[in-house]
Amino acid sequence: MRNQCLQILFLAFLSLNNLWPASSSFLADNTIAQIVERTSDSVVHITAKVNVKTYSVRRMPGGLGGLFDFFFKVPNNVMPRESGIGTGFIYDESGLILTNHHVIQEADQVSVTLKNGKVYNARYLGGDPSRDLAVLQIDDEDFSGKFPASYVAQFGDSSKLKVGEWVIAIGSPFKLDHTVTLGIVSAKGRSLNISSETAYNNLIQTDASINPGNSGGPLLDLQGRVIGINTAINPMGQGLGFAIPINLANRIVKDLAKYGEVKRSWLGVYIEDLTPEMAKSMGMKLAKGVLVGDVIDGTPASKAGLKAGDVILKVNGSLTPNREVLVGKIQEVPIGEYANLQVIRNNEWLDLKVQLSERGSHSTKKLSNLRRPGNSLSLTQTGMRVSDLTPRLRRGLGLSQRVEGVFVARVSRGSFAFAVGLAEGDVIVQVGENRTPDVASLRDLDWADHSGSVVLILREGYLQYLDIP
Repeated sequence: MRNQCLQILFLAFLSLNNLWPASSSFLADNTIAQIVERTSDSVVHITAKVNVKTYSVRRMPGGLGGLFDFFFKVPNNVMPRESGIGTGFIYDESGLILTNHHVIQEADQVSVTLKNGKVYNARYLGGDPSRDLAVLQIDDEDFSGKFPASYVAQFGDSSKLKVGEWVIAIGSPFKLDHTVTLGIVSAKGRSLNISSETAYNNLIQTDASINPGNSGGPLLDLQGRVIGINTAINPMGQGLGFAIPINLANRIVKDLAKYGEVKRSWLGVYIEDLTPEMAKSMGMKLAKGVLVGDVIDGTPASKAGLKAGDVILKVNGSLTPNREVLVGKIQEVPIGEYANLQVIRNNEWLDLKVQLSERGSHSTKKLSNLRRPGNSLSLTQTGMRVSDLTPRLRRGLGLSQRVEGVFVARVSRGSFAFAVGLAEGDVIVQVGENRTPDVASLRDLDWADHSGSVVLILREGYLQYLDIP
């Protein structure tokens, strides 16, 4: 009922404001029902199953019966049990399927059900669990090896998406029954935490309702093009859904095809959010952008001419109002390709073209100088001051008293912690695979051992991850 009302209001709005194109073909092809009908063949239902051993009393071979048989149950079968359901969509004719990683996580068997009822077995090809993206490949003897072109989703450009645009979320939570919801893009560049293993950032926020069974389904624009992958429900509010930008998913598929794994693009800078105080001191009217604290020698940023003190405002034409959005935009650009940066330097606009590389592919003098001989890095050498979380601190940060972590009281500019992206007020909950419930647990860590890993932090109530250089 809610979505029917939204559609009526939407059409009335266009008519009253003379925004509906005069072409009758547009009217015929772009009503919500027509868009859904045109695209629904690409939407699939995904069932993930885990093999579990079943136990029963049976006589052991070799004459070990008697009391052993009576008191002990022995595994005698392996049965698949449904562990997850969700939605996905057909990426290309060869049988690639995109979905959320949590839908198929730890599954032993994955099946894909098309709108026409056809069921295919699929295998996990690869993905990025930290960004909740998975790529499946149809792997079934009944599959001809090629889907009809009409079954393949059409893709838009998520970087061109604007706040206020209408979007459509499609899911297939109950196999053949597709669900459709309508809404608008209410924000971009959002960060969100759903689980301790996954840090969502640079998300598209929409008021189109998204339920767990719709996870992995497409978010469409009014031309029926996929601009996002529905992924999560806001645990702190009603009526908000989130989607991963399709540009990031495209990059992940390209990496899998080229390298067989997902790689991370690297700019080679130390960055922080631009605060109002910083903006004022630089003569800027708005504190929207990312400040470059330092540039590592020999990296893409250095070669492109980026300098400390620059403020990055856009990447490939998309605004970068904060650090999380900038990192997300850089990750949308494959290794070896160029990112166009718009920066402000001394109140002048500059356009810089940066060819991105893989993190760690450069020998960086500045990073090595942050580590002592023996390639180790203790807590005291990271350049931050920390303290245990007290009940008072938890209340001040708006955290549950059950939350465990280490409070970051101060970060020295140009330090290793600064390079990682840690900031005052963060709460470190995990480094690599090591939980950090207190300062003592951090003192036991050698940060150099976790190079290439991530730090999980709580920042402004949301879980985020930061890469360790």
